[in-house]
Formats: sequence, structure tokens, C-alpha cells
Amino acid sequence: MGGKGKGKGKGWGPRVRQTISKPTWNEHESAGPSTEKSHLPSGHAILLVQYSGTASSKTYSEHGNVSSAMDDICQMYEQVIKMDTRGRSQAKYTVEDLWSFIDRLEDIACLVYESKSGEYLPHNREWIKNQVLRHLKGQVA
Repeated sequence: MGGKGKGKGKGWGPRVRQTISKPTWNEHESAGPSTEKSHLPSGHAILLVQYSGTASSKTYSEHGNVSSAMDDICQMYEQVIKMDTRGRSQAKYTVEDLWSFIDRLEDIACLVYESKSGEYLPHNREWIKNQVLRHLKGQVA
């Protein structure tokens, strides 16, 4: 995986693009499934996170939109705070604290589905930090 704070992952690949197709059965063919473009909504997001240098610390989560993925990052950080503060019921933090948490992750990327092209577009650490800020501003407004 890439260096901390850089957002350039070796394991996830900076140029991740994948066309989504799903198998469907054509009732006139007995040869098996055919493919057609997925009907995922634009903005469907897959959040890829690696917490440490070990491969076993890699995980991913799927979200219906980017805002939900950014909320997931906030919740991850809130869980870290709760563990550090011995389970206090409320977690208070600044945007800078959250950004520092994102920078300390071994690697992080967000793949966002674009229905027009049928591809997931990769986004790096800096993009994620900007989206987290937008997400938090939207919650305050």
C-alpha cells in the first residue's frame, strides 16, 4: 500500500476502473448466463480501507452514495475515539482530528460508480478528506 497521507495505493491501484456487469439468464439460450450493464445508481460507492501494513487489515464497505461512505469514515473515527476514551458515550472532535485519522490510515480510497460509463472511478485520500468536509458542512446546515 501507499505511504501515509499520500493517497497513492499500490494494493488498490491508482487506476482502478471496472465495468460492472451482472449475469442474467436468457430464456431462449441454454448455454448459460449472458451479461448486461448493471443498474446501480450513479454515486454508489465502495470505500476501501487498510488500517495498518498487514494485508489482513484491509476491508471495504459499500454505500448507496458518497455521503453515506463519508459518514462511515466519521463513524470509524468515532469508534477509535470511544476505544481511546474507555467507552464514553459521546465523541467530540475537530475536522483536523478527523483528517489526521485519515492520514494515519495505511491506505484509503473510494470507488464511485458512474452509470453513464458503467465504471467505478477511483478517488484518493485528498479527495476523501474534501468530501468528508463537505459531508460535515451539510450536517451543520
